[in-house]
Order: sequence, then structure tokens, then C-alpha cells
Amino acid sequence: MLKRLFMSVASLGVLAAIGWVAYVPDPNALRTIVETRCLGNLAGPPVETPPCVKVDRALEYVVLEDRKGDRHYLLLPTRQITGIESAELLANGTPNYFELAWDNRWALSTGQAQPLADDEIILAVNSEVGRTQNQLHIHISCIKKNVREKIVAAKSDISQIWQPFPGGLEGHNYWAQRVTQAHSEDVGVFSLLAFGVPMAASRMDRFSLAIDDGGRRRGPACDRT
Repeated sequence: MLKRLFMSVASLGVLAAIGWVAYVPDPNALRTIVETRCLGNLAGPPVETPPCVKVDRALEYVVLEDRKGDRHYLLLPTRQITGIESAELLANGTPNYFELAWDNRWALSTGQAQPLADDEIILAVNSEVGRTQNQLHIHISCIKKNVREKIVAAKSDISQIWQPFPGGLEGHNYWAQRVTQAHSEDVGVFSLLAFGVPMAASRMDRFSLAIDDGGRRRGPACDRT
């Protein structure tokens, strides 16, 4: 399987609606939800009640249903990691949160007769200036139809090195790279950005990052326009 990575110094709000932060401006709101509503009593079993749809203490993450709805979920570490700029994301032993988010894309198909097509799904994390929460969270959502069409049209122009995405997306300039599933799992998406783009490792706070599937359609489409 091939995946496409997109990074930009602009906010990825055009690709993934903010949801929780749009309703709750408290910058610690997501962290509070993880600690009090998902983890609860650390000595007891996980608390998988709304908005927590999955709690995995072994792999150190939770999945929340976004408050705004519209087929949108968030994956958050159970440990306190502020955001994309956190050095911990590049350290050995830190869970591969992007891959965990991809593994939990099933949440978008909840209530559907069959799973959504992988190429209808996008994962995204915002830059430091493009977010309002002090807790890393990866958006799991349906890709907008017009964005997907542009990505499909540019498929042959995306290579295995970072390069400008032709024409940009929704008024923003992006860079893109094609990677294999195995490479994404072994290296990690944050490291692919940090060590693949000159000086990115020292300025990760300026980047937003998104990933979509480069494979063929294998299920129904989202209804998001």
C-alpha cells in the first residue's frame, strides 16, 4: 500500500474541521477529557463511554468522537504531548500515533453497511499556530470531495521525495511525498517530515501534516462535500 503525505506551514483546517476546539476554547479541554472521561480510575478498566470510543492503555492512546460530528474522530496519546513540535514524537519508543490513527479509521464507518473506502479518509495534525489545544490530537475524517479529486489528478506527480504539490490545496501551498506502508510504519510520519525536509526538525511547530491513502477504492464514498 502507498500513502501520500502532505505538509504545509499553514493550518490544515481546510482538510479537517477542528470540532472540539470550536466548541470548547479551553486549551486544556482535550487533555481533561482524556484524563477524567477516558482513563478515569487508572486502577480500573478503560472507560469507553461517549465521547471516548476506544481506550488502549498498552499502546497509550484514546479515540474520541468529535463533538461536532460529521464523521470526525480524534486520536490522542494518553501521555501528555503538546503537539507536532514535541521532541518526544521523534524519540525511539514513542508509539507511532499516525499509524494507530490509520488503524482506527474504522470509527468513520460506524453504523455503515460496509467500511468506507480508504481513499475517502484523511488524517491530519495542525501546526502550533493552527491549533487551540495543548494536547496532540490527530484528526480522522472524511476527505473533502474537491480535495480528493485534486489529489487523484496529481497522483502521477507525487514521488518518493518531498516536492511542491501542483496547484496547492484550497488556497494553501503544500508539499507532498509518496511512501510505502512499511516505510511509514518503520520510520514514522513525524520523522519523515523532520528528517526529510531541510531544517524541519528544528521548526516542527511551523508545520501541519496530513496523510491519505494512495491505494484503489475498496468501499463506499463519504457523503462529505
